[in-house]
Amino acid sequence: MPVNTISHISLTGYAAIALLGPLAGKISQAYGTRIATMVGMACYGLGSLSVAANSLPILFLGRACAGVGQSFLSNAPESWFIAEIKQKDRDPHVNFLGETFGIAYSFDSIIAIAAGQLAQWAAASQGPTGPFTYSPWFLLLGSMCVLLSWSESPTNSASREVSSSASQTSIQDTLRIIISDPKIICLGIVQSLFEAAMYIFVITWAPLMLETIQASLGDSVAPPYGKIFSCFMAACLLGSTLFTIIIKVVRLERVMTILLATAALALASALLS
Repeated sequence: MPVNTISHISLTGYAAIALLGPLAGKISQAYGTRIATMVGMACYGLGSLSVAANSLPILFLGRACAGVGQSFLSNAPESWFIAEIKQKDRDPHVNFLGETFGIAYSFDSIIAIAAGQLAQWAAASQGPTGPFTYSPWFLLLGSMCVLLSWSESPTNSASREVSSSASQTSIQDTLRIIISDPKIICLGIVQSLFEAAMYIFVITWAPLMLETIQASLGDSVAPPYGKIFSCFMAACLLGSTLFTIIIKVVRLERVMTILLATAALALASALLS
């Protein structure tokens, strides 16, 4: 499949996230975070299964469906957790949210490293679509955990009674807050530019590496994408660990400046190849 087609399929998923992200938040508010999480897992599972179809329209539709699922999974589980923490009688001097999210981000990288190894094995034994056939099973396991252990919190249940007019003005209120503070606008611009650079890298690194390796070693050689992905995730784990240490002795603004400069140099190094 041409690189441009692969890029367009990926962009379809990101477009679905951008267009339906606010809608996913409203659905979570209206029907509860547990249902929203289940819907997200189902959409992502359908997106994974779509790669088995030998049809370009179905691949585009499946990627859009996965984007919708990612929109739900990006906010519904965290919203449920925050509501649970607020509902229970917790020690106000203990930062449960910060500690839990910190542990979660670290384990995300560890799980991603293992997922890369599993994907490499699945691709080697079952072909390029092999890793996608395992994804729905993990989503099904996650769905069972949600059904058996989650209870819709009173906070989320009460949110269903919020009037439609209040729901429609929530985005307007958010935009008003953003516009009123130049620092928030600046932070949003920096975050958007950084994410844009990262997404460009995510879309292009695999086909470009394939082109480079095959030009040097021949068309019969395929890059070990799963192992390379695991290396990326190991670097993420190292970075998050170093960040928790450095932030204790260096100001956050200075750390961010160093990080952005380092990322710019790393991406610019591709021009040397």
